[in-house]
Amino acid sequence: MVQARRMYAELILPLAAPGTFTYSIPGNLQSEIQAGKRVVVSFGRGKKLFTALVIRTTEEKCELETKDILDCLDDEPILGEKSIEFWNWMSQYYMCSIGEVMSAALPGIMNLTSETSLSVNDKSGFNYSDLDQKSRMLIDILDKNPGINISELARFIGKSFGIKKLKELVDSQIVVGQEELSEKYKVKKSEWISLSDEVKSNVNLDDVILKLSRAPKQLEALMHFIEMSGWDGERFDSEILKKSDFMKSCRISPAVMRGLIERGIFAVEWRNESRINTGTSSEVHPPKTLNDLQLRILEQINRQFEEKNVVLLQGVTSSGKTEIYVQLIEKYLEAGKQVLYLVPEIALTKQLIQRLTHYFGNNIGIYHSRLSQQERVEVWKKVNGSASDRLSIVLGARSAVFLPFRELGLVVIDEEHDRSYKQQDPAPRYMARDSAIL
Repeated sequence: MVQARRMYAELILPLAAPGTFTYSIPGNLQSEIQAGKRVVVSFGRGKKLFTALVIRTTEEKCELETKDILDCLDDEPILGEKSIEFWNWMSQYYMCSIGEVMSAALPGIMNLTSETSLSVNDKSGFNYSDLDQKSRMLIDILDKNPGINISELARFIGKSFGIKKLKELVDSQIVVGQEELSEKYKVKKSEWISLSDEVKSNVNLDDVILKLSRAPKQLEALMHFIEMSGWDGERFDSEILKKSDFMKSCRISPAVMRGLIERGIFAVEWRNESRINTGTSSEVHPPKTLNDLQLRILEQINRQFEEKNVVLLQGVTSSGKTEIYVQLIEKYLEAGKQVLYLVPEIALTKQLIQRLTHYFGNNIGIYHSRLSQQERVEVWKKVNGSASDRLSIVLGARSAVFLPFRELGLVVIDEEHDRSYKQQDPAPRYMARDSAIL
């Protein structure tokens, strides 16, 4: 019998510790684990769980004792080889650990660490009456909330929370802790409504209208739906409408909507919804015609790009630089490339996104620190997505340099001299302009 060779993975952990870490890949995970995916591992002598990133797999035997990888979190890699090379460069150039680069690069909820889940150990044989008041209070809370973690317990009790007392109960094995790690990113879902099959089959709607004759509000809502969906008795312009938008537009109360659903007039389905919202208009306009000076500058930029990959464009405010950027962006989009447009201040993104949407439609993402963690994950995934579903343009602040572009063709760094491009604290203390050039 031939025994399969043992596989190992080199991992980055989000820690301020030098280098990478080697773990064993158990047989049941060997087909899943590959570079660019996140995995779950325990680290150190304790049982603390971390999300780690695989940078390579190997069959080369490790002489040291290794722990097993516990699980794989991703179906597809969340970043590619170029991004891992970029992280390595940042770690060396800015003199920090690659784990600190990982912490800065990934949206926070993709960098999971475990929480200690607490429960009462019924097998410890403790006598409840022998415990002091604070210990009994903690036991009572744990009995009513099994699996509560330490941070939730602290919020539950407030200022009276006693970590020392909890430690005493853990040390005496009256309370036991277990490490748990869960994915915090959740797909956003929303309710959509359509006419039920029963209603659609009634071409004249006579029976339905008669059914609602004593419910004028519901009948009015139905008429609104028919008008908004463009139904002519045979086909729709929009067969399904978002429930919340429909209710807001027609000022329908939840009770009226609930009645229509219970009567079988409307059918409801849940759909995944993107959190990326750059605008409502998908109409695209051609770029403005450049004047003679702008045309000459654009020609010079293209000539310089044939020799070097960096060009410095100097121009005062309102001198027409953005129109030159638009022409360059159009050129790279037509070649199937992605574009990163960096700005120093988040406040500048609203006006710019309107201008870019005017020229390039809604396939544009925004990435900065004021987005929710869920929104940042969605932009990350869309940048790294398949060609048919990929964000073409990302407008962002300095942290956008970490996004895992598949086909990055052009980077525009507006106001490149601005001090906001410098990350001061924590590590990596990087300059986004220099990092973007790399």
